[in-house]
Formats: sequence, C-alpha cells, structure tokens
Amino acid sequence: MGYVKLQIRAAATAFVLFALASLALFFLVRGVGNVAAVLPLPRDLPPYSPVQTVGAVLDLRPMIALGAGTLLAAAVVMVISNAFLDRTVYMLVSMMTLVLASSIGIVAGFGGYLSITEHRLVIPPGVVPAVVAFGVLMLLSFASLDGLRRSLLLRTALVPVLAIGAPLLLMYGSTF
Repeated sequence: MGYVKLQIRAAATAFVLFALASLALFFLVRGVGNVAAVLPLPRDLPPYSPVQTVGAVLDLRPMIALGAGTLLAAAVVMVISNAFLDRTVYMLVSMMTLVLASSIGIVAGFGGYLSITEHRLVIPPGVVPAVVAFGVLMLLSFASLDGLRRSLLLRTALVPVLAIGAPLLLMYGSTF
C-alpha cells in the first residue's frame, strides 16, 4: 500500500474511531448520570458538559505551535538534504494529521450526540480551522521534500515562504 493511501486510511480510521467512541462516551456519561441520580451515593456526581470537552479538544494553540515548528523544520529540510530529516518531518506531519482527524472525529461524535438527544446540530467555531489545518497538513504529507528540493526555483521560492510563514502562523494562531 502506498504512503498516500496509508495516510488517508489512517486519518479516516482515526476520524471514524474517535467519532464513534466519543458518541458512545457521551451516552455512557449520560447513562451513568441517570443511574447515579437514583442511587443513594454519599455525594452527587459533579456536573458534566460535553460542550466543555469539545472546546478543550478544539483548542488549537498547541497544534498551531507545532504547525509553525513544522513549517520552519520543512524550510530547513529544503536547504539541507538529509533523508533522516525528511522522514522526521513526515512523521511529525503524520502525527499531527492523526491528532487533527481524531479531534474532528470527537466533534462529529458530539454533533451526532446533540442531533440524537436534542434534535439540533451544533458546529463549534474551532472545527473550521481544524479542518483547514488538517487539509494543509495532508497536502504537506503528500509532497516529496526531496522532489521539491531538486528544483532550484521551487526551493528558492519555498524556503522564504516557509521560514516567514512559521512565525506568522504562530503570531496569528495565538490570537484565538
């Protein structure tokens, strides 16, 4: 199986797995809360809101910092030809795409939970940047750094764009 197919399959699996797991988890939390309400417990269970969980999952500041670091690392790798560094960038991008796919899956599970229990669909504001970041990282994971490095014109254009884009992404991302 090729790298592109494997990356897409891993992201799709993470999305579906976390969507189903979060949907089941939210129903389990609701069920445990309902059962605990009728039991004589020494004290009440603390209140739980799925909205707070989804908000924490969509806090993209750590991912933005990692993304900025990845852009700068890609700029360095475009200058230095090293197969180990290329692989390191690919591994970081792969990890980030899986984390983002999982986050988006949790939000999809939350949306499914709300559509079943409250008959409404809520799309949190952080999901759009997560989907955009996921798309950009997937494109970066499909690009061959060695192939990009071979073209002097492309390398000359990409290195400054990546090197300047990294701090801009970090500054822009810290405003959310």
